[in-house]
Amino acid sequence: DKVKECGFTVKTAACGAPYFEEAELVLVCRKRFAQPMDPACIPQEIKTKWYPQEDYHTLYIGEIIEVLAHEKGVQFIEEL
Repeated sequence: DKVKECGFTVKTAACGAPYFEEAELVLVCRKRFAQPMDPACIPQEIKTKWYPQEDYHTLYIGEIIEVLAHEKGVQFIEEL
C-alpha cells in the first residue's frame, strides 16, 4: 500500500472524491472531456524519447467543482 508507506491520510471531499489530507491545495474536478493522444500528431523525436513503448497519454479537461486548501495549518473550504 503506497499511500500507507508514504504516511498519507485519505479524506473524502463533499462530492465523494478522495484526496490526501496532507495536501496544501486540492482541486476536485468533474471530468468533462477525455481524448487519447493521437500518435500521428506527435513529432517522431518526442515519440522516440518519451513514448518508446507507445504508451500514450489521455488528455483530460475538467471542471473544478470544489477547492480545498490549508492556510497557516488551518483547513478551509471554498465552495465554487
